[in-house]
Amino acid sequence: TQSTWDTRVINRTMPVAQADTDSTSENAKEPPKSSSITYQAEGDRLFKKEDFKKAADFYTKALEQAEVEGIDKRKGYCSRAMCHLQLGNPEPALADAEEALEQNPAKTHIKALCIKADALYSMGDFEYALMFYHRGNNLRSDYSNFRIGIQKSQEAIENAIGRSDGDQLSQEGDLTMYYNRDATQNYITFTEKRNREKKGTKRQREKKDDQKGNKHEVKTSKKSSRRLLGELYPDKEFLENILQDNVMTDENTESGSKIKETTCETLKYLGKREDFWRQQNPSQVHDKKGGPRTKSGHVISSAKLREKDREKYMYYELEKIEEDLEKKRYGQCERKCRELVEETKMCNDEELPNKAEFLATLHSVCGNALLEMEKYADAEDQYKKDYNISEKNNNHDGKSRALDNLGRVCVKQEKFQQAIQYWETKLQIMQSRAPSGKSQRGASGSRGHSASNPPESRGKGRGQSAAKKDPDDALERTWLFHEIGRCHLEVGNYSEAKEYGQKSLGAAKTCEDNIWQLNAIVLIGKCEIKMEDYQQAIESLEQALEIAKSENAKGAQKAIEKALKEVNEKTVKGIKGDEEAEESQEKQEDDEEEGG
Repeated sequence: TQSTWDTRVINRTMPVAQADTDSTSENAKEPPKSSSITYQAEGDRLFKKEDFKKAADFYTKALEQAEVEGIDKRKGYCSRAMCHLQLGNPEPALADAEEALEQNPAKTHIKALCIKADALYSMGDFEYALMFYHRGNNLRSDYSNFRIGIQKSQEAIENAIGRSDGDQLSQEGDLTMYYNRDATQNYITFTEKRNREKKGTKRQREKKDDQKGNKHEVKTSKKSSRRLLGELYPDKEFLENILQDNVMTDENTESGSKIKETTCETLKYLGKREDFWRQQNPSQVHDKKGGPRTKSGHVISSAKLREKDREKYMYYELEKIEEDLEKKRYGQCERKCRELVEETKMCNDEELPNKAEFLATLHSVCGNALLEMEKYADAEDQYKKDYNISEKNNNHDGKSRALDNLGRVCVKQEKFQQAIQYWETKLQIMQSRAPSGKSQRGASGSRGHSASNPPESRGKGRGQSAAKKDPDDALERTWLFHEIGRCHLEVGNYSEAKEYGQKSLGAAKTCEDNIWQLNAIVLIGKCEIKMEDYQQAIESLEQALEIAKSENAKGAQKAIEKALKEVNEKTVKGIKGDEEAEESQEKQEDDEEEGG
């Protein structure tokens, strides 16, 4: 009611002293706090929606609660620092990144190190940023953000002080007139004076160009400008077309003069933003001449890079392969993978220190491309190679990745029993590593790209908190339990399918993910329908329908309503059938009595 709402508002705005005196009032009590994991998850959700200010507030709450719970706070600091960077506040971002590094004894937290370098770059400390980008690149040479950071920092330094390989001054030629010039005189030659009178000073020329509205022009191609401005590029084109309309921008009229002035100012602003993003993301500008560069900015060819730094060349080629996969050039991706596999085998341990891990990643990426091309047998072969290499080198992340992919490709081939075995093996690996709770992210390209992929958080790095408190671990278990249950449902093991559905539901409740709770309940309902337990199925589907409505999942809502209708019809038919059977039984008994 309105009075209740007014009372809540008054209590929220009540001074602290007044609230303390009214200890008997329930409204004066502090509301119960959630766990740090809940606050962190809500912050992640808001960050994905690009609501960075609210996300930062929730990360702050997560950090405060983590202090009370006594758990690791590095993830919270890194997440809040990223929000500060997105909001254009590099100073607090730097402070949070340093806090995260302080909590790491070796100060080698990769994400925090990258955020610190980004914050320094945003503050204009390009030299310090370059130093930390190099430090991070030495720790994780496969992390592309460090390489991009090194490139853009070098370009920013060169733009500020000039390149070292530029033209050098020399004393060649006749400099007698300059040696004999009186240092106290403001001496200029006749030619210099004539040129000044003709062209004016540099400041005058800039002012003249500014008045004409020509200063906003940026010397970049349309393609580069479109990439840098993104959704703002059509606005830029629209404004440029306005300037070409002499009637609309007629300076003799008050409205035309104002339109022209406003248009020019807006175009100047867009030009400045374009220059800023060009500096922030130099790799986006070099369309045809991308790739590794020297300190002077020159592009290094693949052949020279192979001779100079074999490891850097191999990871650069892997990046290009992953780009082909992302852009759905699957045939090209497969061909390049096979070529790079052969080249990797010829490398020694000095040229490529992480040779085994790199080779396993290549097989995984090649398998992903083959899976997308529906070459399931070949994809399974690549995933098995990935698993064998990872098992031989005791790489738990590699084995986990390969088992994920093997399960998926078996489902595509309707080998449900094999998929169950692969995923149950993965669960055993997760349980064996649960006490330490430590997990590091594998090399890039480790995850599949099919429609039945696990949740997005599976590809992200994890902290070193206990596994039971890790929401990413719970979310991965949710997906695994659900997929294993689906496979049991396909082969007719309805009781086992329901059991795994209930496990998936429990894990989904742990990480407070409503969508996966919905998926798990629907799976349980399907199992109960197959087991002809229609009353329980109706209760499960009604519960799923409530979640679908709360999450505004219209597609799921329609499917559940349809399933409920079918179950209700079966229930009615079952009741009628039971009644008919009873009547038939009673009639048969009456006939027997009469005959007797």
